[in-house]
Amino acid sequence: MIRPLTYTYKGRPIASVDNRKSPRNGRRGRKTRSIVLTGFLVILTLAAAASLAWWAFSCFQEGSVPDETGGNGQASTETEKTPAASSSLPDTGSAPGSQSAALPAPRRNRPEKVTRTARLSEAADRQALQIYSAAASAFQKKDYEKARKALRLLFEKIQLPSGHPLYDRACSMLSDSSMAIYRSGNDPLDWKTHKVERGESLSRIAKKYGTDVKTLTEVNGLSGTSLRIGQTLRIPHGSWRIRVERKNKRLLLDNSGRLFKIYPVTIGPKGESAVTGLYRVRRQQTPDRILFMGSSPSAQAAIHSSEGEPDAGRACFVMKQADVAELLLLIPEKTPAEILK
Repeated sequence: MIRPLTYTYKGRPIASVDNRKSPRNGRRGRKTRSIVLTGFLVILTLAAAASLAWWAFSCFQEGSVPDETGGNGQASTETEKTPAASSSLPDTGSAPGSQSAALPAPRRNRPEKVTRTARLSEAADRQALQIYSAAASAFQKKDYEKARKALRLLFEKIQLPSGHPLYDRACSMLSDSSMAIYRSGNDPLDWKTHKVERGESLSRIAKKYGTDVKTLTEVNGLSGTSLRIGQTLRIPHGSWRIRVERKNKRLLLDNSGRLFKIYPVTIGPKGESAVTGLYRVRRQQTPDRILFMGSSPSAQAAIHSSEGEPDAGRACFVMKQADVAELLLLIPEKTPAEILK
């Protein structure tokens, strides 16, 4: 039996050529392991990225806003302040009997979080929060004109929807700011003056300016209807306009083409069937009713207080008793009105 030759080097056996590993085979093995390891790392990275994307999408669906920053990541001390319930309007004495409405207290002290029900984009929500904070700061300082300008941006430019968490407080602040400016009597767009002449009566003056005796009595602080020659009366004045939005259940009152106040409205009997279009206000002697007269006999509607009786045969919208009384103090006879869908 012939044994294969065994070569030695320094006393150590050397494997034959057939048993040696090829260097090419070694390189192929290392390359395969490298490809497998790289593929595993790629799959792991993709899985982590997918998990992060799903978490970000879930946060976006919740629509939460982290903070009220002004763009530099730091929230100012003024923007964190919200109007307190004790902040009331100044009583100037120009409108006796009228009560100063207080700004409702905030629900919580931390920044408001906007949910999906706001129906606004994330950028619009942030802008709305900043504008509301600026208005609240101006209102705290009793700068009502600045507060009203900021709040008008929310409703006219951003078009803050009724489902937004800031909507109710913004409406209340806009109402308080507008009424504070109105009662001060410093805005020439809201008031006129009339000097009583010989032979004039309070009813004649009220008819001349499209208002009623009760309104003139209240805004001038008169105890009766007697007047003296040369007496100066303050007359409510302004280019008023009413818009009733059935979809949003609100009444918008404009003065001189700008939003003045927003009233909540409940759709009463036949309110949904009211004819959309233009109307004219017809004031009633009763303090709980306002009529809308259209171009045709069938186009009639009415606003009555929640304590009053609805008009038979007319589409009705229900408001609070205090809101109806306040609206009667502001608008004159034949004020244009519009009923929208």
